[in-house]
Parts: sequence; C-alpha cells; structure tokens
Amino acid sequence: MILNHGASRHARRAGRESQSLCLYAAREPVFPKAVGEVFRRLKWWLMGFTLAVYYITP
Repeated sequence: MILNHGASRHARRAGRESQSLCLYAAREPVFPKAVGEVFRRLKWWLMGFTLAVYYITP
C-alpha cells in the first residue's frame, strides 16, 4: 500500500521547475577596499589607547 503517492509527482514537478528557474546569481569576486596608511595608523593607535584605558582603569 502506498501512503503518499502524490510525493513522486510533486518531486518530478519540482525537478522540472528547478531546471528552468535559476534562484541564485553567479558568485562575484570580492576585493578589499584600499585604505590609506594614515587612517590605518590612526585606527591602531586609537585601538591601543582604548585598550590601555580599559585594562588600566578599575
């Protein structure tokens, strides 16, 4: 006795639809944005200062 005979019909229909319909775009490469040296140096100094304040102050 087959309990769910409509499942195979649904699977065949889903297979046909997935072949004709593309849901995802092709993967595009991601490149890091160029950051100026001044900003990077300021960021590290600011991070060092804030960490020093965090660990030194009670």
